[in-house]
Amino acid sequence: MAGKDSKKKGTKAEAPADAGGGDVKLMTAKKAAKKLLKKLGRKATDAEVSAFVAKINKKRSKKRKEDGDEKATKGAGPPKKKAKKDKKKGQPSADSAQAAQAIQAVQAAKVSSGGGGGGEVQFNFYTESGDVKCMPKSVVKHFRTENGVTITDSGQTENYNPILEFKHAGMPADIVKAACSTFDKPSPIQAQCWPIVLSGTDCIGIAETGSGKTLAFGLPGIVHVRARGRAKAKTPFMLVIAPTRELAVQTFVFCEKTGKLCEPEVKAVCVYGGVSKHTQVGPLSKGVHIVVATPGRLIDLMEQGAINLAEVSFLVLDEADRMLDMGFEREIKMVMSKSRPDRQTLMFSATWPMEVQDIGRSYMRTPVRVDIGEKDRLTANHKVKQIVEVMENHQKDARLVQLLEKYHKGQKERMLVFCLYKKETQRVETMLQRKGYAAQCINGDLNQDKRTQVLEDFKAGKLKCMVATDVAARGLDVKELGFVINYTFPLTIEDYVHRIGRTGRAGASGLAHTFFTKEDKAHAGALGNILREAGVEVPPALMNFGQGTKRKKHAQYGELTATQEALKGVKATRVTFD
Repeated sequence: MAGKDSKKKGTKAEAPADAGGGDVKLMTAKKAAKKLLKKLGRKATDAEVSAFVAKINKKRSKKRKEDGDEKATKGAGPPKKKAKKDKKKGQPSADSAQAAQAIQAVQAAKVSSGGGGGGEVQFNFYTESGDVKCMPKSVVKHFRTENGVTITDSGQTENYNPILEFKHAGMPADIVKAACSTFDKPSPIQAQCWPIVLSGTDCIGIAETGSGKTLAFGLPGIVHVRARGRAKAKTPFMLVIAPTRELAVQTFVFCEKTGKLCEPEVKAVCVYGGVSKHTQVGPLSKGVHIVVATPGRLIDLMEQGAINLAEVSFLVLDEADRMLDMGFEREIKMVMSKSRPDRQTLMFSATWPMEVQDIGRSYMRTPVRVDIGEKDRLTANHKVKQIVEVMENHQKDARLVQLLEKYHKGQKERMLVFCLYKKETQRVETMLQRKGYAAQCINGDLNQDKRTQVLEDFKAGKLKCMVATDVAARGLDVKELGFVINYTFPLTIEDYVHRIGRTGRAGASGLAHTFFTKEDKAHAGALGNILREAGVEVPPALMNFGQGTKRKKHAQYGELTATQEALKGVKATRVTFD
């Protein structure tokens, strides 16, 4: 009997003797996190998990005592006397001990059991090299000042020295070589984010377009999934969600190309609407490590049972602000609830409006935010020369042809013309073709095969002039694209930044020419701020529209875009309704 009793005490399912219930099945931190995820629709904090564990286990112990089960108390002595004895010795109660264990389990879950064919899940892969660890503070300060790097919400800024050379990346050499052989050194967003992401910490990365954000999350992601081993059918380990098909394809191309050069191979698939599901379901059924998806098609495949997110431990929201702005919050919540509760979550974008910052943070656990450029201020790529012309609508066609004759003479240089509406792209395409230019358009009305063909021809250089809606404003990566023309100003200033960011990629220079009319005057102030920040003189005609920018304001609640700093020290007031 003694041998059996000692075995019982050692099992996780049994309660400690001083809890008064040898057969009480205790709630674990992992189960508590899963229950809270379903209940709250987000990851629970360590404090919430521990409180929930303590509450449930207290109820279970109490119920066992009330039932008067003799087995629960046999060999443990009278519960009251034991409690007094524990108190004298200064030992914690069973509930507080379990709560402490819950916190430790969640915090130490950088390695946790995985299942799904992937074995154990490791999150912390970072071993800081001696050169990075001993980097002088003056060098770190100079790097961050020169590149406008700001780190917030971590409390551990000193632990994240930037990685200034690829050989210090702390990642397997074959993966770094496969992805970075054409670059001299890491970009600022990569240098500062890699130590954070490789450490298994949630991260928000904000940097200008063309700054290398895909590598900032893509390389650590490949390191993560490769460590998980062989992929299982329909069960990926890494998920990247993008708002548009074009951006999803760009990320997929990187993952596929780099994954094929790894040993063993890391497999990826891209899922998006507008094409047959069969071509996407096939690779999923065979097993892939990485899925890059648009929200709509991803939900379709989940409902169909073609994909299971239960083992997704590395989740990335690319252009997260755009996704939330497009109304995909419900879909993102659904994806979050279906993935692992202990997953690592990353969000990357070129813009991060105040309106969506709180929404983004609610999906993450104590994230570290890295800003390249002035924090909470919208900035454009400084390598792009910006020219703004104020004109009437009827002058646009003639001016566009003049610019094509200037920049596109001989139709050798690649040029991207942005319009606002689908029908407008078709009209401009026809007008340019009549003028002798081999232009083609892409918009949401075209079928996916046609859109893909036009994009591939443009990237390959077969097509030199493309007319597009904002469907190409994010995710189009063509290093040889030298000119962007905004035929019609976009609906938001954030989209303007993304549009002109299609040129000036990977350190190259570019030129963006923008037509501005009186219908766009609401954006005059914000556009003026972008130009001034980049050191560009604001045209007098643009100044005539005024340079003020209005904050969204409610008559009773005040500014809707107030920063956290602005709210410090402000007392909350009770609002009563009649």
